[in-house]
Amino acid sequence: MNRQPAMNKVRELANQFIQQGNPTGWFESLYSQAKGDTSQIPWADLVVNSNLSEWLEKNQMVGARKKALVSVPNLVSNQIIKTIVQYLARQGSMLIICRGRKKIEQEARYPPYALTQEELAVIEGLGLKKVRSEDYVDSETSPVRRFPIQYFRQ
Repeated sequence: MNRQPAMNKVRELANQFIQQGNPTGWFESLYSQAKGDTSQIPWADLVVNSNLSEWLEKNQMVGARKKALVSVPNLVSNQIIKTIVQYLARQGSMLIICRGRKKIEQEARYPPYALTQEELAVIEGLGLKKVRSEDYVDSETSPVRRFPIQYFRQ
């Protein structure tokens, strides 16, 4: 399936909302405009993400409540991470599987967004302990660098 038209639409929406000072507003707009048509959502594979299933298989992470957060612009990611960490229960575990980039690589203006190890280090500064961490290139059609990292709150 050619996802390029849907990705172009995401980039156009993201650009509009970023210029309006609402860097996350595109997400709700995209889903509203799609009206349930998953072909309009470029990341809607309708199967478990292979990076997640492989990680879960290797590490046997379990939990009562599981939530997912999809790509957000780097300029709001720290704010969102701080909010998520506030709500993580004691003895709670958090898994992040994100696209990765080197510090010297330019950050993306549009989704999908990639984070650096330095940007993710803020999480440990918020009181979480890094339990497991990897850095690899996945096996997607266009290979992507990934950082799966598990954190734990004491």
